[in-house]
Amino acid sequence: MNFRWPTQRSLIGYAVAAALLVIVGLLSYQSSGQLVDSQRWVSHTQVVLLRLENVISLVKDAETAQRGYLLTGEGVFLASLRTAQRKTPPELRTLDSLTADNPTQQRRLDTLRALVGRHYARLDSNAAGSRRQAPAVASLMQAKAQLDQLRGLASRLQAAEQALLTRREAQAVRFGRVLPLFILGLTALSLLIVGCTNWRLHHSRRAARQARRRIVDQQVTLQAFLDASPDGINVFEWEPAGGQAGGDFRLRLLNPAAEKTVGITAHDAGRWMSELFPSVLASGRLASYQHVMTTGEPLELEFFFEPHQRWLRVTAARAHRFLFVAFADVTARKQQEQRVLYYQQRKYEAVFNQTTQLVALLDGEGRFLDANQTALDFAGLAAQDTGRALRRYAGLPPIWTLPGVVPRLRQAIRQATRGHTVRYDTLLRQTNGQEVHLDMSVKPVQGENGETLFLLAEGNNITERKRAESDLQASYKQLAATTADLHALSQTLELRVQQRTQLLEESRARFAQLLEAIPNMAWTSRPDGVITYYNRQWAEYTGVSAEALLQGGWQDYIHPDDLAPTEAAWWQAIQTGEPLAELRNRWKEAATGDYRWHLVRAVPLHDHDGAIVLWVGSNTDIHAQQLQQQHLERVNQDLDNFIYTASHDLKTPISNIEGLLTMLRKELQQAPAPASASLVLDMMQQSVNRFRRTIGHMTDIVKLEKYYELPIVSIDLAALIEEVSDDLRPQLAATNGQLEIDIAGKPTVNFAQKNLRSVVFNLLSNALKYRHLGRVPLVRVRCYEAGAYAVLQVQDNGLGLHLTPARQRKLFGLFQRLHDHVEGSGVGLYMVKKIMENAGGRIEVESQLDVGTTFSLYFPQ
Repeated sequence: MNFRWPTQRSLIGYAVAAALLVIVGLLSYQSSGQLVDSQRWVSHTQVVLLRLENVISLVKDAETAQRGYLLTGEGVFLASLRTAQRKTPPELRTLDSLTADNPTQQRRLDTLRALVGRHYARLDSNAAGSRRQAPAVASLMQAKAQLDQLRGLASRLQAAEQALLTRREAQAVRFGRVLPLFILGLTALSLLIVGCTNWRLHHSRRAARQARRRIVDQQVTLQAFLDASPDGINVFEWEPAGGQAGGDFRLRLLNPAAEKTVGITAHDAGRWMSELFPSVLASGRLASYQHVMTTGEPLELEFFFEPHQRWLRVTAARAHRFLFVAFADVTARKQQEQRVLYYQQRKYEAVFNQTTQLVALLDGEGRFLDANQTALDFAGLAAQDTGRALRRYAGLPPIWTLPGVVPRLRQAIRQATRGHTVRYDTLLRQTNGQEVHLDMSVKPVQGENGETLFLLAEGNNITERKRAESDLQASYKQLAATTADLHALSQTLELRVQQRTQLLEESRARFAQLLEAIPNMAWTSRPDGVITYYNRQWAEYTGVSAEALLQGGWQDYIHPDDLAPTEAAWWQAIQTGEPLAELRNRWKEAATGDYRWHLVRAVPLHDHDGAIVLWVGSNTDIHAQQLQQQHLERVNQDLDNFIYTASHDLKTPISNIEGLLTMLRKELQQAPAPASASLVLDMMQQSVNRFRRTIGHMTDIVKLEKYYELPIVSIDLAALIEEVSDDLRPQLAATNGQLEIDIAGKPTVNFAQKNLRSVVFNLLSNALKYRHLGRVPLVRVRCYEAGAYAVLQVQDNGLGLHLTPARQRKLFGLFQRLHDHVEGSGVGLYMVKKIMENAGGRIEVESQLDVGTTFSLYFPQ
């Protein structure tokens, strides 16, 4: 038997696994630094936006104070003006330092500083002139123009910073989500390679033991099988003085298989070999047989026997003056070897479609998502047949017609969707009617959260192996050996077994070296959960040798609060055989005495019967990432509290200002007043209204974050849309708007009642608000099922948009608007998108300028 190729594959497997683990270590180290930088820049951009808001707020406060002073002459307004002027320079200096790395923003800040200075000078001039006489309307309008210019410049500054914030948040999300999934996949792949390699070595040892037993049986039954041998046997007598140089051989005996194989009969006994088989002279086989007789060395060769057009394997051995020659027809094997050689030459030219292994991807319902060309050809299907449900293959090519084929595959799919790897042998009938055996396996491919993405089905044609096993069982009654060196062959096999055993021990040592080389704290365990190995990283981290850890256990080094959950998770993994993943706990570091956060993973290794033989696990230090995540959660909570408190505290002053404006209007109506007074009052009322709306939007955004835990219920869409339509009745009447509803495909949706009402109200009100003035508004609402989602569509015939990717992002941005001629705040679509994403859904938009817009909401069901 040949053990060299399994060993080479084992070495390749271990090398690939080691390379993958090294890549995992490098990516883990790099991602930690990049994640910290991304979060720091996100916080930096948020501070810049806050400072810009402060500057604009101070300018507005100064403007309001100057107007109050002009109207009342009270010194308290003048003091407020001075306070705003005093606070503005520090804020501008802070913005200078925060944007020092952005020359464009620096230039805009210089312009902003100059505008603020001129505006404050104008305010001072108006305030000083009011002591003598009321300022002219032109002066007030110039002040308003300066304020509008300030707002425009501030908006450009905020837009630039908002773009930076979006890019930096996207970068943080990419490193915080995508890279851990990639690292987890590489780690799982490396462990899978190691497990497969161990299984191959175990299989090779078992095959060697079976070969030894067969040799013993051959020796015992040698004489009994001689006459019934399926191989042809000829016995020749050597005559050194025969008719050929070096002697010739006379035929003395042959068995029936020999008559059939080489075409001679018992009547040919006594004739010379060179006469019976003239080709032995030209081919040199006669000289080889003479060498056997003179040296006693057995001969084995293969040659093409032209008279019968077949390949023969010849074994020749000397017994005194006789030459025993055994013939075996190996035509089928030679043809198979030639095919295998062709496949080996071709396999490096193709990766997927020309592989001899059958590979297919399925979903949880049994639909074939994809299959390689080998699988399609084997099953008698075409590429367009993928995507069908399993039940639709009944009655198609013969592969599906044998009893039990489809039910067994369906059962394997059900087990795999539950997270189990299923392996079984099955008998199939190909399109040519030939029955073949397949070694099938169906296993789940899971995401980072343990969800099954799809199923991987693999099939290996083991027909030849089954046939070989069957022939081997039959050969116990028929096999005969014709050579005298069987004992030497047994010794050779024993030597090879010893060599393979030594290689297996070396591979185990290399596996231990591999675990020692990885940067993580690695360990192994028996199937019952007893730890059998700790690598040196454990000793460096805990300050205790591996031997002491094996004796004392790991429980003394884990945080007391994490001990019970960790033991429960580990015990559950042992009981179920499922991998242990995403377990976070704290371990005490000997060098500092502190507990550091780690991510603990463990996967089971199985033998060929599917039984767990070993657990391999690792502890990865994620302390920095864990602390950063906790810090960000606290910052977000503090920000929500600040916004909510600020909006609540500002409501009372705004109400007071609005009351004062009302009183002032009444007094001005009773006495003559300058013509500019009404304009100023209107401007002040508009500012108050905008401020009140801003406070309301801030409160809504904070509340939105608290709607995560609203109960999910089954909602009657017809009733909810009717309720929202009643609220929009004035707008529908004013615009002659029409509402068409088609929800027969999905009349109910599972969602939070409050959130769904807010979503539907925003989309319907927007459809009426952004209507096309040249036609009657028509809004179509429909709902239908799409896989695991319920899709609610709202389509209008309004203004429409030319949506580029950048404009689409702006459409759902906070305080972002694409139609400035219609009153709005830029908050509604932002809240709709947040509500859908918080619930695990999504929103999509399609729009065409002057045609209309369609919003599609995907609700997970």
